[in-house]
Amino acid sequence: CPSSLIITHVDLDEPQGDQRLLAHLRAMGAEFTVDAQRQTLKVSGPQSLRGICVDVNDCIDMVTILAVMGAFASGKTIITGAAMARQKECNRLAVMQDVLMRMGAVVTCTQDGLVIEGGHRLQAIRGHGHRDHRIVLAWSVAAMAVEGETVITDSHWVTKSFPGFVSGMQALGANMTIQPSVDVMA
Repeated sequence: CPSSLIITHVDLDEPQGDQRLLAHLRAMGAEFTVDAQRQTLKVSGPQSLRGICVDVNDCIDMVTILAVMGAFASGKTIITGAAMARQKECNRLAVMQDVLMRMGAVVTCTQDGLVIEGGHRLQAIRGHGHRDHRIVLAWSVAAMAVEGETVITDSHWVTKSFPGFVSGMQALGANMTIQPSVDVMA
């Protein structure tokens, strides 16, 4: 059934490369409207995403969420220009390959990126967040689209870049918690 979501405090003038994600999502077929004056983004769904070829050299931190989107898109998503992602809080290319493959996706690591074959049925898994907020954020988004309980240890790292992530997801109806000893996201 059709739904929509309005995201507030969307500042497209920030120096981070994160706003480039919108152009990549649009290329994948996502439909949304941006109100720069009100700093809002309205996403309407459901939509079918398609794989794309994308160079993330200028938005390296987007490699994790683009990999997740590629896993849910039809066709092949090819991410290049991501060699630096191996030197972040963890080797984000290897970790995302591992996470998505264990979920049921077909993913190949290349010298400077990932190739994701979309369209496979994914499943919930358990694993370690590798002390990396971007891994935990992207994996949590993937977990929202599969059945079953996903458990990510070290999930408290989301607070590094998005302190209100869990409460925001809960406001949308997600059954998501962070527990002191074992962090659970479902």
